[in-house]
Amino acid sequence: MKALGGATSATRTPDQAASAMFWLDNSPLSWFRIARAALATKPADAYATVRLLAQLQMAETDGYIAMCDAKDTYRRWRPITAIRLAATDNNPNTTPDAAWLPFAFPNPPDADYPSGHSTEGGAAAAVLQSCFGTDAVPFALASSASHQTRNYTGFAQAAAENSLSRMYAGYHFRASTVQGQAMGTRVGAYVAANALK
Repeated sequence: MKALGGATSATRTPDQAASAMFWLDNSPLSWFRIARAALATKPADAYATVRLLAQLQMAETDGYIAMCDAKDTYRRWRPITAIRLAATDNNPNTTPDAAWLPFAFPNPPDADYPSGHSTEGGAAAAVLQSCFGTDAVPFALASSASHQTRNYTGFAQAAAENSLSRMYAGYHFRASTVQGQAMGTRVGAYVAANALK
């Protein structure tokens, strides 16, 4: 994380940097846009459209609740704190860097674990996969944060990139993104199977 997510990283690729900036957008807003883009390629009737958007918002809300509960329970350091205070972590393999900053500054002011964006991406992708009956729905997504447009082959690809982007931004450790996305996927699958039958 120190090398990959730092403000002056020599290991982050240009595409990873672009991904970090792209996914800084509001997560529920991004996934709502994805749903609209998917509906444009595979239109549904009014009832199915409203049901999809309602389930999407329910899954994202439930995902945020689970994520906030976990953050409050585990209270893990974000990379900025862990790197700057590495001399106090009782780990001889870490070296502090008091001037380290994440690539996407400022840092969110809450705990590292789990990643909120990753949780939201997992939840939204699960709902969208269920509603469309497939993951293979290609779409383009524009970001108001970076003014870029990126293309995806399906919801899982977007959720994975969203999750990884939090490491490239310097906001989260890998475990927080992987486990956040997994938690979100379970939440989204539950909502898709049980809400608004």
